[in-house]
Formats: sequence, structure tokens, C-alpha cells
Amino acid sequence: MEDRSSQRGWALVSVLWGLVIISLIAAVMLSSARVSYRQAAYSVEQAQEHARADAAMVRAVLGLLDTRLDHRWRIDGIGQSWTFDGHDMRVAVQDEGGKIDLNASGDVAIRQLLNGIGPDAAGLADKILDWRDQKGDLHRINGATAKTYVAAGRDYLPRGGPYQSVDELKLVLGMTPALFAQLGPNVTVNSGRSKVNFSTAPAAVLMALLGQGSAVAAATVAARQGAVEQVQGQPIINGVVALGIPIDGWVFSIKVDSARSRTPSNRMVMVTGTDHGGRYYRELASP
Repeated sequence: MEDRSSQRGWALVSVLWGLVIISLIAAVMLSSARVSYRQAAYSVEQAQEHARADAAMVRAVLGLLDTRLDHRWRIDGIGQSWTFDGHDMRVAVQDEGGKIDLNASGDVAIRQLLNGIGPDAAGLADKILDWRDQKGDLHRINGATAKTYVAAGRDYLPRGGPYQSVDELKLVLGMTPALFAQLGPNVTVNSGRSKVNFSTAPAAVLMALLGQGSAVAAATVAARQGAVEQVQGQPIINGVVALGIPIDGWVFSIKVDSARSRTPSNRMVMVTGTDHGGRYYRELASP
């Protein structure tokens, strides 16, 4: 009798343990399903954000080429609202010619911009210029040669040629995230111009190259938001390209902000003026 009771007890324990194991397996499977669902939902959300940014980029290019002056989009970095598929976005187009080109600009412009950022940045000018101009052991007073980078423990050397992207500045000795955050938005490698287009230049560039104070530079940028009317001989009126001015070969950065996006989308396009598979622009690698 006792043996039968013991057997029944062990059988009950085995059943209970079996139920526990099944419950644990079910819980793990449910948790895995939830993770998979969240990953899938995130992927869909990312794809939708990318599609909306694509749409904003195309709309911006169409705005640049609009034959109606009062419908043309600004090219001086001042954003405008646009709604697509029920999503409100802020789209800002910036003429890259309004920035200082790291490769085409002379030493003076780059030094002035760095001086304007502050004393910590001013000392970087020689190193930034040496990165593109490095030849052997020759360097500027505060510059850096290949030996300097080796001594600093870096596993790379100065390019000794044109910057390939703005992000390449992060490799320059002495560059910090804080300094790059101030410098990056005001420089480019895509304009190919030795001179800056002051009609579209950001406030920091105006301050550096024209010697304007921050208040004057901000007021200059704000004044561009006035009415847009065609002016004889003036190619850009209040941030808008005048009719009849060709912009073939111009490069623009396009920033798209959305309340639902975690981070802004940044695109770079060159207006080609010719049809490339139904498009009149070519997308470039973003900085």
C-alpha cells in the first residue's frame, strides 16, 4: 500500500515538473515572439522613415527647379514645413557653396572659421591644413606630420591629399567631438569653390569671413526671410535662386526632421540638369 502511494506521489511530482518545464518553454517562446515582433516593427518603422526622407529629398529638388519664383524652395538652410503621408516634416536645403570647402578654400578662410569658433579650435588650423597638404617632414608651425601621428599612437597617417568627406576631420589630431559639432556644419568637400556664396552662408561663416558679430550675422540670416521678388542681376534673392539662373552642378545638403524620427535624415544631392532615369539630380554620399 505504501509502495503504491509512493509511486503515485512520484508520478504527481513528475507531472508537476513536466507542467513547469512546459510553462517555461512557453514563456521563452512568447518572449522570443515579442522580441521578434518588436524587431520587425522597428524595421518597418525604419523603412517608412527612409521612404519619407526619400520623398522629402525629391520634393526639395523639385522645389529648387520650380519655374514659379514664389514656389521655389530656399537654399540657405532655413527649413520649411512639408507634409507627406500624414507626417509633418521640416525640410532644410543648404547650398554647399555657402560653406567653406576644405579642399578648394585657401588657408585664410579655414583659419578665420576656426578662430571664430574659439581658441581651442584656432590651434587646429595647421593640423587640418597639413592633413591635406602633408609632404614628408614639412609641416606648418602647429601642424602634424606622419611621424606626429605615429608618436601619438594613431594607426593611420595624414592623407596628404583632398579630404574625401567632412567626417574625415574627426581623424585630425586634436579634434574633439565638441569642436567637430561646431565646425562640421560650416564646411564641405562638395562645392569645389574657393570662394563662399555669402547669400546662402550660415551665420558662423558670415561671422568668420566678414568679421560680423553674432547678432549681426543672425540678423543677416533672418533678413533673408523677407519677400522674394525678382531683382535684375541678383542671382539669389532672400535665399531663393532667381529665375533663369542655372544651378546645374550645384550641390545641396538636405536635412529632414520629423517628430516621429529619432534622428534627422541628411542627404546630399547634385543637380544635374539632365534626365538620369527620370531624375534631374544625383545623390552623393552624405558627410
